[in-house]
Amino acid sequence: MAIEEIEIELPASISLNALPEQAARVIQKADRRWELFCGIQGNRRLPRFVPSEADLVFAAIDVVTQHDLPPGRVFCEWGSGFGTGTCLAALLGYEAYGIEIEPELVDIAKDMARNLDIPAGFLCTSYLPEGFESYSGVGGEDLVRARTFAYPGWCRD
Repeated sequence: MAIEEIEIELPASISLNALPEQAARVIQKADRRWELFCGIQGNRRLPRFVPSEADLVFAAIDVVTQHDLPPGRVFCEWGSGFGTGTCLAALLGYEAYGIEIEPELVDIAKDMARNLDIPAGFLCTSYLPEGFESYSGVGGEDLVRARTFAYPGWCRD
């Protein structure tokens, strides 16, 4: 199946009061955990961490679900951080999984899902396929084959 771009319109932000109660609770818990994490960590920066707008993540998953756009009901969040998106997808009926390389964040995500009784799974690993690495390219990170990678059965000079 090819990747297909789907145009959807979302508001700039959504009030937590406009979200279902469980979704608002996930976002509030994640925000509190983020504040606690930042307080403990000080100004420590996590490599390649990109925050998201959880209300918009919920809205986007909800829209594609309502329009029956996904070919199935399995959700995988690459670089899941605190697992907010993964938990929100689970609330919308997805079999939801998060992949995160930072062990501390995986522990926080697992704890939040467990405390909120949300059936979401988290794996502590890189989402980059074996034999690939990333580098800072123009406009962000680009995925490239590692120089040490050899295709099985191929000879290297």
